[in-house]
Amino acid sequence: MTENPFPGMNPYLEDPRLWSGVHHRFITYLADELNISLPQGYAADIDERVYVERADTARVIYPDVTISRPVGSPSTPPAAQTVALADPPVKVELHPYPVREPFIQIYAIRKGKRELVTVIELLSPANKTPGAQGRELYLQKQRDLIRSTTHLMEIDLLHMGEHTVLVPRGLLNQREWDYVVCLHKAGWEGGNAWV
Repeated sequence: MTENPFPGMNPYLEDPRLWSGVHHRFITYLADELNISLPQGYAADIDERVYVERADTARVIYPDVTISRPVGSPSTPPAAQTVALADPPVKVELHPYPVREPFIQIYAIRKGKRELVTVIELLSPANKTPGAQGRELYLQKQRDLIRSTTHLMEIDLLHMGEHTVLVPRGLLNQREWDYVVCLHKAGWEGGNAWV
């Protein structure tokens, strides 16, 4: 990858072909840094949400290899006419490829027991795609966490996609934002959040 010509995050990293690597590296780096700076008795660990996206979900599919002819290039006529006979088609069952989205869980470690205190989520394109399984699973997790005793931190570095973080869109529209980090503190009445 070449040097980033943009201030802040490179917008090309939102490309679905690159996002998985960005997501995994970001979460790994953040967990490592948190474990250096968290107070004694706390630890950050990485977990992941794994799901299979439905076939009818609108998404961009990129080939591993593309074979094309330059525009305007004449096709070369074959040297001799040949006919190839194909074998009868074989039906195969395609198994969907699982999507993996890592996230961070911070635990308080007391008397040898781990108590989940915070979840940190980096939003992915699938979390912000209408009708996607990844979005439905994320929104359900978001609802579950805001009713729990666990803090939720959402990091949205993506400009594309549907509004997903807990803070209402109307509040975000009052100012210009490039990125959003939203913290919902467990126990706050009315679902308050910091942005």
